[in-house]
Amino acid sequence: MFGAAVAVYLLVDYDPDGAHIFKVYSEGGLNSSSNCLPNAHWIGLHCDLTCLGRWGLGPSEMSEFTRRDMQLALRLLRHWKDRPKYRRRMAKMSYYGKKVELEAATQRRSTLLDYIYNLVGGL
Repeated sequence: MFGAAVAVYLLVDYDPDGAHIFKVYSEGGLNSSSNCLPNAHWIGLHCDLTCLGRWGLGPSEMSEFTRRDMQLALRLLRHWKDRPKYRRRMAKMSYYGKKVELEAATQRRSTLLDYIYNLVGGL
């Protein structure tokens, strides 16, 4: 509807499910792409462990990938074969095998707000 005219920023978990949520919103679901938001931007949490450390998130806030996580990550890697930006993010996440729920980052509210502000250019 208005997806082409309005920029949409998706802040999702740093895990394969968060990446999949981004995929569904930006490209559509399994059966339809008519309601997708082509101007959607994946703004997080898509950073490596160094960045996660900068947020002050330690090992207690990170979880290991489950078998299901790895299977979904591999499906997304295959799906994004022609989208190198998203494929790289998914590959890095899979390589580390770690995931972080968005709730862990929201405990550090000022850091999260700074992160969002920097990514969306202060809008």
